[in-house]
Amino acid sequence: MIWTDCYKELVEIIRNKDGFLASIPDEYSELKERMENTPEIEHIDMWHEQVSFLDEEHPFLSPAVFIEFNTLGIEDEGLLVQRLHTQIDFRLFYETFSDTCEGAEMQEEALSFLDLLTLLGMMLHGKSGKNFGTLRRTHVGREESGGRETCTGSALNVKSWITPQWNLQAMPT
Repeated sequence: MIWTDCYKELVEIIRNKDGFLASIPDEYSELKERMENTPEIEHIDMWHEQVSFLDEEHPFLSPAVFIEFNTLGIEDEGLLVQRLHTQIDFRLFYETFSDTCEGAEMQEEALSFLDLLTLLGMMLHGKSGKNFGTLRRTHVGREESGGRETCTGSALNVKSWITPQWNLQAMPT
């Protein structure tokens, strides 16, 4: 597993909203229609706590997804082979001027954050690729955001685990 290849493959999955929606069976047309109305992901990047320092960071459009890799454990499978137990965190940041409270003028726009979170979960959970094993959603939680005074930001941390295997014998020396 090469980290760069894994990152690029995950970005491709997130960017392929239309392809994923086309794969939803007709009997789920109501769900499909609702997911078609979710906002497009405008920015995907590696995570380095951007939402904690919004005034100091390079500006980015939202909704944004940030990806972080963490190794939870490494097992030697042989002299040059290791199994990595890796956690990938996907952080969805959604900036809105709208309010989710009942009766708010733009409530539906603000609540679309939850539909987008649902869509990302659907696109990633159970997915496997050339550079990672099967993703499983293991946690959804709130991420603090701050810095911009004129709007609210919401960030949820969706953790998924992968178990890739590195075969170092296959790598050039």
